[in-house]
Amino acid sequence: MSPRSIQHVAIAGNYAIGDLTLGLNYSNVRCAPGKQSVFHDTAMFNTYSALAVYRFTPAFSLAGGYSYTLASRANGIDSAARYSQASLKEGYSLSKRTTLYALEAYTHAGGKTLGAKGAVQVIDTAALVGDSQNSTPSSTDNQLVFMLGLTVTFQADFI
Repeated sequence: MSPRSIQHVAIAGNYAIGDLTLGLNYSNVRCAPGKQSVFHDTAMFNTYSALAVYRFTPAFSLAGGYSYTLASRANGIDSAARYSQASLKEGYSLSKRTTLYALEAYTHAGGKTLGAKGAVQVIDTAALVGDSQNSTPSSTDNQLVFMLGLTVTFQADFI
């Protein structure tokens, strides 16, 4: 897309009440066109998110989140792109450094966006759950992902 500049502003906060953590996030991203850009108007994306994490035991936690992104009506698009994503994560700590997890996520996309040719190619949006699928969008406006994983953390000791 070759933007001249990308401006990203975000604010987030978490609040813990015992074993429950609640969080809110807002971000605004603006992409300004440059001389080589395939789009001509500044594009803006606003994302609103909420999360909750509850630690049932020292070893088991459950987290859920929701985010909504709305793009600006720019570059000849009258039905701005919008994305809703809900996710759930279960985590079980095997040790202080090792955690097994399961992640489920669902995304729904709506509206229009620019294709590879830029402002001359307006296309339907496609659902995409984060970067978990190597940035492979769904062939429809919905995508559902299930993942299992293992996290191992390392701590470097610096003198």
